Amino acid sequence: MFARRDVERPRRWPLAWVWGPFVGGVLAIVAITFLLRAAEGFPDIELGAAIERAPYVQPEPVALDSVTDFAWDLACVIPSGMSREAVDGLLGLPWGRAAGPGSPDEVLVVFERDETVVTHVFVPAGILAPAAPGGDCRGPDDPGTQLRQAPTT
Repeated sequence: MFARRDVERPRRWPLAWVWGPFVGGVLAIVAITFLLRAAEGFPDIELGAAIERAPYVQPEPVALDSVTDFAWDLACVIPSGMSREAVDGLLGLPWGRAAGPGSPDEVLVVFERDETVVTHVFVPAGILAPAAPGGDCRGPDDPGTQLRQAPTT
């Protein structure tokens, strides 16, 4: 039935049955995490860089709506530490995708149009007028949407 050669022959990959499922499981967890995060929507990094750069490029005060290339009705400024539920309450809709940033050096800005979220972005806290402790929403003509001028050196 079995030959002596079969018993003594060393296996080429003796732990493949252990490492194969382990690596496969790790890859599955990474893929699921990425897909869940993608479903939440990623912040607009390019818009964040443009907002941060705008006061350095233009000498006069810059309105936030002149930096964005899309229409929006409200820009809700959310300070650090707000929960998802508090963000949903401020927005007035069940968005539930992002909470306030963990860093006090950043604020989350969520752009709404017709009661739907257009995009969101994280920007440095000092670039906009400070938000109320529970966050606030501002229209395009609100003075709070003027970007603060960069310090001159």
